[in-house]
Amino acid sequence: TLSMIWIITTVSIGAITLLMLLIRSGQMAATSSLFFMVPPVSALMGYIFFGEPLGLLGMIGVAVASFGVWLVNKPEKKEA
Repeated sequence: TLSMIWIITTVSIGAITLLMLLIRSGQMAATSSLFFMVPPVSALMGYIFFGEPLGLLGMIGVAVASFGVWLVNKPEKKEA
């Protein structure tokens, strides 16, 4: 039951509230790009907390997803 309470409050309510706040601020592309970080973060959490193996292919996937999200969210250079 404790895990169910955690999922309901944190994931359902907390994540959706955060998502709506980001969308309201006008950062739609940045917000949607963050969904691509769910698998890499889950893999890293599994490695850190549960000792799951993270092979070379997994690390490459984390790097590619992180680079893609960075490309979408990087600050634009203002031309003088």
